[in-house]
Amino acid sequence: MKASPALHTACLVALGSLAGCVSEVQSGPGSRGVPVRPGGQAPATTEGPRPTLPDGPVATPAVAVTSSAAVRVTFFPAGSVPYDGATLPLFSPDGKFLAVQSGEAPTWPTLLAEPASEPVNRTTITVFDVSGPTPTPMEGPDPVPGGLMLGRASDGAGFLVESPQRDGSRWIGRVAWGTGKLQWLAKDGNCNAHGVLTSDGSLVFTRRAQGAPEADLVLISPGKPESVRPAGGEAFAFPMVGDDPAVVYACRIGRNATDLEAIRVQGGKLEGTVMRRLLGGSADPLLAHQIALTSPGPAPSRLGLEPGPLVLFSPRTGCMAVFDLSSGVFEALTPKSVAAARSPDPLSPGYFCTTPEGLSFVPKIGSGGPTGVGTTVIGTQYVPRLVAAGPDQPSLMLVGPVRQTPDRLELVRMILKARTEAPGE
Repeated sequence: MKASPALHTACLVALGSLAGCVSEVQSGPGSRGVPVRPGGQAPATTEGPRPTLPDGPVATPAVAVTSSAAVRVTFFPAGSVPYDGATLPLFSPDGKFLAVQSGEAPTWPTLLAEPASEPVNRTTITVFDVSGPTPTPMEGPDPVPGGLMLGRASDGAGFLVESPQRDGSRWIGRVAWGTGKLQWLAKDGNCNAHGVLTSDGSLVFTRRAQGAPEADLVLISPGKPESVRPAGGEAFAFPMVGDDPAVVYACRIGRNATDLEAIRVQGGKLEGTVMRRLLGGSADPLLAHQIALTSPGPAPSRLGLEPGPLVLFSPRTGCMAVFDLSSGVFEALTPKSVAAARSPDPLSPGYFCTTPEGLSFVPKIGSGGPTGVGTTVIGTQYVPRLVAAGPDQPSLMLVGPVRQTPDRLELVRMILKARTEAPGE
């Protein structure tokens, strides 16, 4: 599968009027993930096209009934925020705060951390309190400084940012949710990029010396010295993590292929390779980028869910998939899906996926994998993000562009309530 710039942003379709709408679904075996059509403003560059956000229909709840697990879903509109048309926002694990990037989107070389990357002087990051019906900008004692681009992960302490420098170096930091205070986590003369956070608070990122073609993989665990996995004649790119901090993943770009590599972590050190599987038949950093941005990261620990597998878009299945580490198989979710998030309700295990038909629920049966069949819960292509709002309110945050306003994102909180009775009881 050849990467295309249009996949850089998940397809975000306009939100309609959702006040008070409830979708009740009973899903049977076979449900799978959610794809999103290409859309969103491309990064500022002259090297490729600038796709625009689709102008989709107003959302209308869909109802489907099959013979298996039931789930009731209620939607609560949560307002809208500005964004750059390309970068999906980051939520705090409890769903109370949101970090969003607006202004001019970074260039492709900057997104890929290539030598031609540039400082992001026209990009702004704003933190919003989204616990109420309308997003409220946070005014902490330390305003988020300029020159930062939004990172790929967040935790209870804050969200990751990256700062490309004019000399080609790049720094990774974390901005505190409540105060806006910036703490540098990787700051030196190297290009430190694409950081993610494991469920135990470790930072995983790539590091490339200036002028070098290869990037190593770096792990920094709390209270331990950093651990480095050399590139070995290839290049690491775009780390990813699942729920288990004992395994980290990264794209491995060789001369003629792009692979997914799973690496064991023990005692804060990167150990041996657990498994390596082909993603694409060419050395393609853009493909690695597109795959990584679909991987949602670990579930908030507060939910108390059983550890789940890595979730990502698989070029081999052409849709979102879960990666079975024991077999090395990409288990496809629903066809054409491009984004996915786990169900926060242990009584309704499965995945909410973005597809051309809208947001679908794909149940997980027993101790096995997802069933492969998706049931649409709402006919709008939202991108779901798992949050831990509370034990009595298992929920996800949904994001999508405001209709005909491609520089604003509308927010919707989706709350689940599991059902055990049969339909009509």
